[in-house]
Amino acid sequence: MCACFAPASRHARLSRQSSLRANRGGASVIPTHRFIRAATVVGVLALVPCFAAAQSSYPNRSIRMVVPFAPGGGTDIVGRLLADSLSTALGTIIVVDNRPGGGSTVGTGIVAKATPDGYTVLLNTIDLAVSPALHKRLSYDAVRLRH
Repeated sequence: MCACFAPASRHARLSRQSSLRANRGGASVIPTHRFIRAATVVGVLALVPCFAAAQSSYPNRSIRMVVPFAPGGGTDIVGRLLADSLSTALGTIIVVDNRPGGGSTVGTGIVAKATPDGYTVLLNTIDLAVSPALHKRLSYDAVRLRH
């Protein structure tokens, strides 16, 4: 064996030996960082089938995007562009439903009363945060967006 390769082989041997350290009783133990890394990989791989099952069932019907402003406005245009991109990404139809009125409280109330299944979404502006200060009685809870 050539002397120029000896340090490399010695380094490899030492790294193999250091991968399993002996404790005081003489038994070999795995270093903590390797154990944590291995446990993390096993945990993530165990969850992969759950994510795959959840993704395969949603969305299985069209999604309704409520825009609480009149058609042709800035929020409506953004909503339609967003719906087009999301429709392509999700592989389902996204219907833009314009519900103007009451400073966006009409459309927001519709979404708050809808079944919380992820098929009715809201695209709103700062009006969602301002409405509780302007209106004494709202048909929904502005913080939790519930009826």
